Order: sequence, then structure tokens, then C-alpha cells
Amino acid sequence: MKSYFKLLLIFFFFSPFYLITAQISQPEKQYLMLYDNVIGLENTSLYNGVEYVEEYRTINREHQFFPSRDFVEGNLQYDDEIFYDVFLKFDVYNNRLIAALKSGNKETVLQLISEKVDWFQVYEKIFINVGSYENISGFLELLAGSNTSGIYKQYVLDPIEMRDKQFVYYEFKPRDSRYYLLKDNQYFLVDSSKDFINVFPNEKERIRKFYKSNKNLLKASRDQFMKKLYIELNGILMAKNNKI
Repeated sequence: MKSYFKLLLIFFFFSPFYLITAQISQPEKQYLMLYDNVIGLENTSLYNGVEYVEEYRTINREHQFFPSRDFVEGNLQYDDEIFYDVFLKFDVYNNRLIAALKSGNKETVLQLISEKVDWFQVYEKIFINVGSYENISGFLELLAGSNTSGIYKQYVLDPIEMRDKQFVYYEFKPRDSRYYLLKDNQYFLVDSSKDFINVFPNEKERIRKFYKSNKNLLKASRDQFMKKLYIELNGILMAKNNKI
């Protein structure tokens, strides 16, 4: 029973939602929102972007946006400032964050400058700007952990050109997502037990056992499987470090 509650505690403190929201108290959040309302978003750094023009014509649900084609309320840190309840959508294919900013009766749709976006949150999913590395760049969803140690998910879409009698349009087909483990300031691709063992060679048997005993979870939800495995491995590392 103690180990169960210990796992829950580890999961809570390694929840990306907790790690992001815990940085700002509720009074501070209310103050920031009031400040933005008073001066107007058009007078903040959020208007430091370029006008967004949609590149691909799409006519059905197979588009390139997350969480939907429509804008949804979300939060973000932009140019070292945190903004709440901003209408956002994520262009997965082009790895761009789009914002719909209202000023009175006018709405401006901007493609935000990626280098200025530290993180954004939509539907309680946190996306971190991991910067630019040899194997990955841009925004990845943080499944568990933090921006110094965690398990990340990269969405992948393939555009397919479609034609009818009148015009050309595109459908975006999802490919298998890629998962990355951030450890010691490096991002490791972890799509198999072998990949995890390469990162944690001392936990070889534990990793193999985990894969064997969680086959159903892997089939049902790869996200939950990766989160659970990361939390278990990270808990072991924390316990070993505390003994040193």
C-alpha cells in the first residue's frame, strides 16, 4: 500500500500540468489576466508575430491542427511573459503555434515566433519548445516530467495531395508518434525496450519485465505506457541518488 501511494505522489509531482501551473499562484494569475485586459493584448508582446495565412486547403477532419481546426483557449509563455486564456491552435505539420487575438471587434490571426514560445498548454496538454537538436526541434508534448528530465511525444503527419474536378486539397494522415526521453540534457529516441535499455543499461532486466507485464497497456495506450515506464525508472534513479 505504501508503494502505491508513493507512486501516486511521484506521478503528481511529475505531472506536466502541475509543474507548469505550480510556478504561478492563483492571485498572480488573476493579476496577470487583469493586466492584459487593462492594457489590451494588442499592446503586449503577443502581437510580435507574423500574419498567418493557411498554406494547405483542407475540406474535412483530416487537417494538420491540434486539438482541432478551431481555436481553443489555452495558456502560453511568450517572450518570457505568461498569458492565460488565449485562443490557440497548433499546426502540427509545420510545427507552428497560431494565436487568434481579439481587440474590440477586430480579430488578428498571428503565427507566433517559435523561438519566443517556451511552452503552451491546450486541453491540459503541455507542449515544450525543446529548441533545435540534430534529431528533433520545435514543440513536443510533455507526457511526464519537466523541461529538464521527462518523456516527450512528437506528433507526425503526412500530407497527401487530393484532387477533384474543381480544386486541389490536402488530407493529413497521422503516422506513429515518436517518443523521446530527456536525460542529462540529451533527447533519446525511445520506441522500443532496446532504446530504453541503451539509456538505462543498469535497469535492463527491470525494463524487460515491465514490457512483458504491460503488454495490454502498450496496445491500449502507448502514451500511458511511456508515462508509467518513465515514472518507474525515474523513481528508481531518485531513490539511488538519495542514497548517495
